[in-house]
Amino acid sequence: TWTFTTGAAPACPCSIFGSLGTPANDSANDGQPIETGVRFRSDVDGYTAGIQFYKGSLNTGAHVGQLWDNSGGLLATATFVGESASGLQQAFFSQPVHITANTTYIASYFSPTGYFNLTSNYFTQDIANPPMHGLAEGADGPNGAFIYTSTPAFPNADGGGSNYWVDVIFNTT
Repeated sequence: TWTFTTGAAPACPCSIFGSLGTPANDSANDGQPIETGVRFRSDVDGYTAGIQFYKGSLNTGAHVGQLWDNSGGLLATATFVGESASGLQQAFFSQPVHITANTTYIASYFSPTGYFNLTSNYFTQDIANPPMHGLAEGADGPNGAFIYTSTPAFPNADGGGSNYWVDVIFNTT
């Protein structure tokens, strides 16, 4: 005889951070254009429809979001349009991108003015908002990741576990 309990499937669209808070600093700036990103996984196969990020009021300019595989292969890109002065911004890909359960991906966005969000030492452990997970620093590469660049590029420098508040818009169907 077997007994088991099933739970309800998560209500999607889903994200890594959901309602887990806001950045400690929404106006960090290292004085040069930057791409910031987050390594993540999903517990289930699904589709990433787009990228979202929390925007501080000083973070102006044309922002571009990217989805990458863990080795730096670009999977999709989207330009943010109609942004508000601050708060959560969203950009959708022309077609949702299929992602595979338990596979590492990077969501990132480019800030031409160099402003970004920052909560230092955030990824000391896996951040779970099932089915989504922000990976602990070093679990499958640096988290958060960044690169100083004048155009959108794969963020491969180690942010030491910093959270730049880049997120995905994920659906199971």
